[in-house]
Amino acid sequence: MRTIFLLLLTAFLQVPIFAQINKNGIPFSKVFTKDDYNASEQNWAICQDQRGVMYFGNNDAILEFDGVNWNKIPLPNGSIVRSIACSDEGIVYVGGVDEFGFLAPDINGKMNFHSLVNQIDSIEFKDALKKFSINKDVHKIYIVDGRVYFCTVSVIFK
Repeated sequence: MRTIFLLLLTAFLQVPIFAQINKNGIPFSKVFTKDDYNASEQNWAICQDQRGVMYFGNNDAILEFDGVNWNKIPLPNGSIVRSIACSDEGIVYVGGVDEFGFLAPDINGKMNFHSLVNQIDSIEFKDALKKFSINKDVHKIYIVDGRVYFCTVSVIFK
């Protein structure tokens, strides 16, 4: 029995193991802690824009990471950022609690949040806000055929 065990052990030690290595090498990965990005440890959503900049929906704010620096972009009401979606045109859409909108750069290139909730013209839309209130988290954002859908539990805003 001992001879069979040693024979099997020797056979396995001679077989090269290639399970984690591919032709491109081992992928680089880095773990970031809440101390690295100076915000809550809970992140809800993530997207990457056309420039390669990463955006995270965090309990504290929108986190922007360009590969070197972290930037926090808070929502006007200070709510949790539950959803983020990047369009093919490079627009970053954001949903939170009682809030949704998009990010756009100022004249210096710094990204700022622009709310869409306060720019509602439709009477039906305002009635829907009164009836349902947003009062809910915008948990998901879909971009379909150039249209943006902000989804809560009870209402979908287009």
